[in-house]
Amino acid sequence: MNNYIARNGNHKSRKQEHLDFDSSILTKSNHVRALRDFLSEDEIPSGLKLLYRGSTQRNTQDGMNAATFHQKCDNMGSTVTVVKNIEGYIFGGYADKSWKQSGQSIHSDKSFLFGLHCHDVKPPTKLRVKEDKNIDLLFLNSNFINIGTTYALSGNETFTPEEVEIFQVTQNPHQQSLSPRDWDNTQVVAWVKNKKRLSSDVSEYFSNITGGELLAMGREDIKDLGIRNPGTVALLVENIQKLLEEDNKMSAPLIEHSKYCFG
Repeated sequence: MNNYIARNGNHKSRKQEHLDFDSSILTKSNHVRALRDFLSEDEIPSGLKLLYRGSTQRNTQDGMNAATFHQKCDNMGSTVTVVKNIEGYIFGGYADKSWKQSGQSIHSDKSFLFGLHCHDVKPPTKLRVKEDKNIDLLFLNSNFINIGTTYALSGNETFTPEEVEIFQVTQNPHQQSLSPRDWDNTQVVAWVKNKKRLSSDVSEYFSNITGGELLAMGREDIKDLGIRNPGTVALLVENIQKLLEEDNKMSAPLIEHSKYCFG
């Protein structure tokens, strides 16, 4: 792997990084800033939305098992995995492809690993895959997630996680939000999954639907996807209509009022 060190600029001249997402691992602003720098330098959106949290040291809502992980994280597009091991090291990886239960490795030139905290006081570090290497960066075994070759990140070839968090990569909340009609298929799937009254498996029917296509869909179009339950169809029609109204508000032109506008 190529080794990239986070930029060490004059942090005093920069605003304190907003801790604007839910995390029990990423609690220090310098760690958040480094991770977002790693994403931004590859032109990756730096918003983070918590999908899953597991812990071996305390009870969490999601527990620490593969079934819950896949239920919450599969088909959610790009994700960031962050791990804190029992020695206190903090590290993880970015995956630009969705998690799936295919049992096969997925090629990527954009994924990378990173270290944020280690005991020998190294600065935050980014590790890219070398072009001539074919290795697993992030994969799931029968127990849980493995993060590539982790000696430089966790202090050992193997590690025991204390806590694991998986984040969906989203638009940074401090940036202009993306219009629903500009969503890609992974953002559509995430939108369906987040609807509380819909079963999570309904999202699978939308894996090839873009935002523009979603907004154009009516009752018969939803049925054509293979969704037959009348209640589910009705809920989808209702939510798509609300989304269309929100999109129209976002797309409405802003009119600047001045003394020259009216005679």
